[in-house]
Amino acid sequence: MLGAQRVQKRRSTGCEACRKKKVKCGEERPRCRRCTRHQTGCRYPDPLDVDFRNENDKVAVRAANMWRQRAANVETSNEKSVARPEIDTKCVAHAHAYGDLHSGGLQATALAKFYQDFGCIAHKSKPWMGFFQMLPDLYTNASDATSFSHAILAVSLANLARKQGVPEATILARTEYCKAIKLVDQELRQLDGKPSTNVLVSIILMSLFETLISGSMDDNNTSRMTHIHGAIAMLQQVKPGLSEPVIDGRLLNIIYFHMVIHCLRKRLQPPLPLQMWTSQLDPSLPGPRLFGLMYRLGKAQADIDLVMAQSSSGDNEARERINLLIGAMQMMGQELKEWEASLPPNFIFSIRDITPEDHAMLHWAGAPRTIYSYESFWVSIPRTLCFALQTMLNWNLLEYSKAISKWEPGPGSWPVHCATTRNKIVEMIHHICQSVALMLNIPTNSNEEYEMQQAESIRGLIMMWPLSVASTALNDSEVLEQVGRETATWLTNVLQHARDLIGVA
Repeated sequence: MLGAQRVQKRRSTGCEACRKKKVKCGEERPRCRRCTRHQTGCRYPDPLDVDFRNENDKVAVRAANMWRQRAANVETSNEKSVARPEIDTKCVAHAHAYGDLHSGGLQATALAKFYQDFGCIAHKSKPWMGFFQMLPDLYTNASDATSFSHAILAVSLANLARKQGVPEATILARTEYCKAIKLVDQELRQLDGKPSTNVLVSIILMSLFETLISGSMDDNNTSRMTHIHGAIAMLQQVKPGLSEPVIDGRLLNIIYFHMVIHCLRKRLQPPLPLQMWTSQLDPSLPGPRLFGLMYRLGKAQADIDLVMAQSSSGDNEARERINLLIGAMQMMGQELKEWEASLPPNFIFSIRDITPEDHAMLHWAGAPRTIYSYESFWVSIPRTLCFALQTMLNWNLLEYSKAISKWEPGPGSWPVHCATTRNKIVEMIHHICQSVALMLNIPTNSNEEYEMQQAESIRGLIMMWPLSVASTALNDSEVLEQVGRETATWLTNVLQHARDLIGVA
């Protein structure tokens, strides 16, 4: 008589908090009733992990069957020469509900969803969405034999799988990604490594694919960063002094922004010159000067780290150089104040109390009592990035002050510097907390409301860095004590909300 086979249950799809407490989760979205009642963060397991990384044999067999079925479908579609999906952006722009986008097959649905989530079809052109707003026209004009056509399908399908939990979309996404990789290799050989807008767009999209498919925006995501480094290497082939720009400015913006944020986080020297970027920015906008300061801070912290690593406590020459570099960094703080003072009137915020109409997270324990009110979410971005940059600048000054105070034991000015910079960090963290309300709230103005809903992933992407900087600064125990543990927990929950908007864990 055969022994009874062991029956393996599928993993629970309830939230992490309910599974940890071993209670049944109602699985309400975005937060279940239990987490809402206890005012705790509510995180659900990654649907891709549940469906494709489950150790259950049945899931593995089903995934293999789906792969075989997909391979057969690809052969059949190649024989019939089925045309790629086309998206009518005018129709998508007026589809206020995701349910309106289900006609046209999985790929067309994925493209429409991607266009909505990343602001590709926003009514007005905005610098923060410039890269994504150029994609629909590129897709319309690109042939099926280009890496871009497959790269945008790959990232669109990965986004659909991540946001809507569609397992079939993951299989198709990986297939399109593999095609894009092969075509990028062919195109690079034809171009002899020289930069091309279409190839660079494909590479950036593939880095976004790696972010969505892995559920990680961490700089340790080597697959994602490999693509970013590849794009940087291509731009290094651009010769200075060309009269006409070779690369679209909207594309340069996203590559440089990725590069600068990565260098700030990893304390690396920026590999590309600042002039290539700023020369194509509109000087009338507040962004160029702020981005220049971000670039310079990344360079300055890498310079100081190098000198400190190569010097000892008795090295007076190195000490003098470090003091000069720290002085230059302190001057950046003054430049940031001047930059804030020069902002146009529509970039000024007012302060208001929390109201019952505000997002539920603004009523949680640890949330700020008052929030900043801007003309729109998009207008709030430069100043919020400035708060994050000032946090990072003062964090550097704090770390250098602590290091130098060890070289100079006894009473001195460095302990005072430490206290001053900590107070500044705490002030900036509170500014960031009061600024995130516009990411959480949906405005009442109909046009603004529509664009906010359609670009939810962009909102998450933009707010990720300021929130991450604030969370990192809380690693200092004295900063954490001044900010308070309730506020620190609230910040962690808001950071997770930003990740949810993007579609990463």
